[in-house]
Amino acid sequence: MILHCSQAVLNSLTLQVSKDLFMAIVYKNLQTQASNADVQRKNNFSMTFPNYLGSDMQLYLESFPFPKQGNVVKDVRTGNMVSKYAGAFEAAGNVVVKYREYLDRKTSQALFRWRTAVGSLDTGAINRSSSYKQTGTLTKFAPDGETVDQQVWTLSGCWLSDYQEDDYDQGNDGDLVLVSCNLVVEGINTLII
Repeated sequence: MILHCSQAVLNSLTLQVSKDLFMAIVYKNLQTQASNADVQRKNNFSMTFPNYLGSDMQLYLESFPFPKQGNVVKDVRTGNMVSKYAGAFEAAGNVVVKYREYLDRKTSQALFRWRTAVGSLDTGAINRSSSYKQTGTLTKFAPDGETVDQQVWTLSGCWLSDYQEDDYDQGNDGDLVLVSCNLVVEGINTLII
């Protein structure tokens, strides 16, 4: 039996076979890449602020939401149309950082010392920003702790706008005490090592 097909039908079949073959190759390559790749885990990070929270404090960090980075969106109207443009950079903002309290490590004292560097409640005086703003680093590392492909983020203009310890409760089953602080982050930049 001989089939007669128009050139258009042959071109369509050729395109379909080529597309299917291409997708099979792409899928195989993605599988190969995925088997050789590893994902970043949420618990593989450390954060340090050398002047107030030394490298030992990174062990007590419970959680840290990654600071948002962006621009204010400016709307410009022309007749009935609206165009959107990038405005000023938004400060990275305030993020709630939680530390686990350890009796022998004075976690709360170190955080409270940094918080009170802002000023005096007794006099109402606010100190100069150079006495409380800090530059820190957020480091993401590989699951095995290796520094290969390590990412280091520089957090600038950081200071604690508040300080709050967990409630103490005699009826509690012994949960860990967490110290929560609002960390103001003015800027964030990355260095890929």
